[in-house]
Amino acid sequence: MREGTRQAAAGRAEAGEGGLPDRAFWKGKRVLVTGHTGFKGSWLSLWLSSMGAELFGYSAGKLPAPSLYELAGIDRLVPSATGDIRNGTRLSAAMAAFSPDIVLHLAAQPLVLAGYRSPAETFEVNAIGTARLLDAVLRTDSVRAVVVVTSDKCYDNPEAPRGLTEEDPLGGADPYSASKACAELVTAAYRRSFFGPGRGHPASVATARAGNVIGGGDFAEGRLAPDAVRAWRAGREPQLRLPGAIRPWQHVLEPLAGYLRLAEALWAGGDAFAGPWNFGPSAADCRTAGWLAAALTAALRGEAAAAAEAEALAEPAPAPSSAQSPLQPSSAQSPSSSGQPPASSTQPSTLSSQPPTPQPTSSPHPLPPSSAQPSSPHSPSPQPPTPSSPQAPPRRTAPAEGGERALEALSLRLDSSKAEARLDWRPRWTALEAVRKTADWYRAWANEEELLSFSLGQLAKYASAPAETPGRSV
Repeated sequence: MREGTRQAAAGRAEAGEGGLPDRAFWKGKRVLVTGHTGFKGSWLSLWLSSMGAELFGYSAGKLPAPSLYELAGIDRLVPSATGDIRNGTRLSAAMAAFSPDIVLHLAAQPLVLAGYRSPAETFEVNAIGTARLLDAVLRTDSVRAVVVVTSDKCYDNPEAPRGLTEEDPLGGADPYSASKACAELVTAAYRRSFFGPGRGHPASVATARAGNVIGGGDFAEGRLAPDAVRAWRAGREPQLRLPGAIRPWQHVLEPLAGYLRLAEALWAGGDAFAGPWNFGPSAADCRTAGWLAAALTAALRGEAAAAAEAEALAEPAPAPSSAQSPLQPSSAQSPSSSGQPPASSTQPSTLSSQPPTPQPTSSPHPLPPSSAQPSSPHSPSPQPPTPSSPQAPPRRTAPAEGGERALEALSLRLDSSKAEARLDWRPRWTALEAVRKTADWYRAWANEEELLSFSLGQLAKYASAPAETPGRSV
C-alpha cells in the first residue's frame, strides 16, 4: 500500500465510519480464523462469510453437539483444517498454504472450569498456543494484521468502582485467567521483538479483551446463560452460587464487531493501532449474575408478567463501596426477582418469578467429587491458592462438591473508552436487549427453526441498531 493511501485509510479508521465492520473492506480479504468451530468463532465466521471474505478455519475439531457451528451449517461455509494449536509445524503449513491477509486468533481453552481440571494444558493452549500462532505468522509474508483474542479475566482485578483500562496490571488468580494474562505477555513480546517497522515482519499485532458474552448457540457447561437455557428446557429454575457477582455482560456480536474494526484499523494504520484493546459494555450494563439469570429466564418463558419483572430489574449494578466488604453484599445487590435477599455463600440461590420450588443441593451439571470446578458467579469452585499480595482484594467464597470452597471476585468492569475514541466502536444493544436476542435464538432452536437464516437475521438486526451514546463505557 502506498504511504499516502495508508495515511488516508488510517485517518478514516481513527475517525470511524459508523462503528461497524466495513463490508467493502472485508469483501475478498483472505482471513484465517483459529477456533472457528467455537461459540465466538462460529459467529465471527458467519459474519465474515456474509461480507464476502475468503475464509479458512483452523481448530482442534468440532465441539460436542449441539453447537452453533453445526446447527447453522457453518461447517459448509468455511473450508478448514483440523489441528492442535500447539502443533507449530502443522499450523505453519496450513497458514502458508492459505496465505492469509489477516489472522484472527480465537483458538483457546475458553473455560474457567476446564482450567481447574487441567491447569497445565490450559497454560499450554492459551500461552504456548499463542506463541505457535505468532511463529507461524512470522513464516507467512502475506499477513498484514493479527488480532489475538484474550479475555477481560487477564487483569489483576482490584474490584474498584471504575472500569479496568488497557493500562491496568495483568494478573489472574485462577489458571484460566492467568493463562490469558500470559497470552497478553507473549503477544506483547512478539510484537515488540518481531513485528512492525524495522523489526522484520510488516504485520501489525493487537490483542482484544472482551466482557462476559451471551448469545444464541453457546452450549458450554458451567456458563450462566447455557445453564439457564438447560434449566428452562428441563422445567426447573436456574441455580446460582453468587447471584450478587457483577460482570460486564454483552451480546457476542458486540466484541466481534470490535475485533473486525480493530483488524481494519491495523490494516490501514499499522502500528498506530497495535497493542491491547478493551471491548466491554456500558457502565449501566455491568449487572449481577442474578439479574442475568432472572431476565433470561423471563425472556425464555415469554411470560408478560415475568418480562415486566425483568424490566424492573434493569437497574445498574451498584459499584463496590470501599466501606463495604465483598464478603457482606448489600441488599441493593440482590438479583432475586422474588424480592428475597441474595443467598448466603453456603447456599445456592434459586432465581424464579414463580413460588420457590425444591432444588438439588449440588450443581445441575456436577463433576466427579475429585474434579475441580470453576470460579464462576453461578457454579461452584475448588479452593485456589490464596493471593500472596497483601493488597489483593477480598473475595467472596462459594461452595463446591466435597466441601471445597473457592474465592470469587464480586465485581469486574471494563473501560472501553479507547475503542470508542479511536475505533468509533460502541455497544449497540443494551444488556436487556442482548438477553432478549439470546432468548429469541434459543426459542428458535427449541422450535427447530432454520438457524442459518435466523442467525443471519440477528446479524442484520444488530447492524441496523443505533450505537449507544459515546462515553457510557466507563
